Amino acid sequence: MYLQNLEKPVGCIEVLASAYRNNGVTVTDLIRNVGMPQKTAYSSLRKLTELGLIRCAKEKDNGRMTKRYFPSERAGKLAMYLDLACTAMKELERKNGAKTLTRLPVGSLAIVARIYNEGYTTISDLRAGAGMCGNTAYSALGSLTESGLIYREVERGFPRTIKKYKLTEDGAYLGKILDLADIAMMLLEEEHRASA
Repeated sequence: MYLQNLEKPVGCIEVLASAYRNNGVTVTDLIRNVGMPQKTAYSSLRKLTELGLIRCAKEKDNGRMTKRYFPSERAGKLAMYLDLACTAMKELERKNGAKTLTRLPVGSLAIVARIYNEGYTTISDLRAGAGMCGNTAYSALGSLTESGLIYREVERGFPRTIKKYKLTEDGAYLGKILDLADIAMMLLEEEHRASA
């Protein structure tokens, strides 16, 4: 669940995807075109810069110096997959009339990638295997269910009932893309650890 590292602060995924899609972005671009609050834009750019996933270049725009942010060379594939994921989420929003999928709670996209890989997940799996607290897991699963990306299947048994969360067809479509992004993020983190 390497993607989870990019879900906080909220906006990192959108910033990196937008920088890839538009061959660089400014903070003004993020505010106007993505609808991102200024504080979110700056905190996302700070985190992406710290991770080495985005680089900054100064350029002249209408006589003023402006900072334009680009995906770093090493983040190219990750940025491409995140752009595909954001595009897929927007398509699903139009198709289903769901709430904005790009504003899902932290951990949601990592959960979709996890279910894609494992076939299903449970609250226990998310708490133990993914290190999520219960409130985060419940919030993410509730929003994913509401957006039509996952559904809950209940298995009644002894000594307890197990609630399994599985992907819908739309969730599997998004899950495939997020899985590729998760792999790209994992490779970047391993490369970063090896060079440190």
